[in-house]
Amino acid sequence: MSFMFLAFLQHDQIKEEFIKQDGLSFIIKHLYQRDQYDRPHSTPNQSDALELICILAFDEQVAQILKQNQLFMTTVKSILTMENDKYACDEKQEQKDVERIKKAANGVLWVLENEEKTLKNNNNEQRNKEVYDLMISYSWNDMDLAHKISDYLAANKHYNVWIDRDKMHGSIIDSMASAVENSNTVLMCMSETYKRSENCKAEAEYARKRKRSIIPLMMREKYDPDGWLGFICGQKLYIDFTQYEFETAMNKLTAEIEKNRQNNQQQQQLFSSTTPKPIQNETKPKTTPSMMSIQEETKLTTQQYV
Repeated sequence: MSFMFLAFLQHDQIKEEFIKQDGLSFIIKHLYQRDQYDRPHSTPNQSDALELICILAFDEQVAQILKQNQLFMTTVKSILTMENDKYACDEKQEQKDVERIKKAANGVLWVLENEEKTLKNNNNEQRNKEVYDLMISYSWNDMDLAHKISDYLAANKHYNVWIDRDKMHGSIIDSMASAVENSNTVLMCMSETYKRSENCKAEAEYARKRKRSIIPLMMREKYDPDGWLGFICGQKLYIDFTQYEFETAMNKLTAEIEKNRQNNQQQQQLFSSTTPKPIQNETKPKTTPSMMSIQEETKLTTQQYV
């Protein structure tokens, strides 16, 4: 459900009409399903709905609608305390379902309640934080190749690269947001597991929202990105690590990184040159008492000869 909806709702006109027709209520209603003990019931539809809402909530209009819906906010917060159903037929699947919906709920709450705070903190601490040339966003199934790319860029091209090697500690989404904020370009490692990952989806959407340069990397042979990933990366030039030898692919990637860097520098220079400078009002010199007496004396003298 989420991929189909998201593909349509990425278009502003469709999204505006969707909101106008109260389409959010259609998605939100899946969260209000309860089990026989009146607890939130973790079904795939609920998880799909929350993951979709998490992406839509990056839109300010959608975020305001959700924040004002007290029942929605209460329901999402209650999901964080959800426990496994000990009477479930498949305990392992039940645990996976609960973990998935909790992650989705945490993501929604971060976007609605903590994104602005995190952004302000990042801006305030920007001077004290290290700025990276590149951030590598990847799923753990593609870890080996992603780490190999990172090591090559750092050792051979001397780029300052941010990559999560130990699974981010603390708040995963806060760490992700900080990494995006402090990186100039995001390398997006495309694969089916990347598309299915809620955290990868949040990274990609946040990078797009913050207008970071995105370079897609093809990590799996014959993979064709669709859904939300296809929308973000579909029109961008990607580097195919399955088609070329590693060294050749890295040369192509380096060329694209430098091209993006030059474009960013040109845009910054253009912005600086076109930004209007504040007009400083001319201040008249203050009239001192001695000047006043001279002016008055001159006026009186002039009047005598008129």
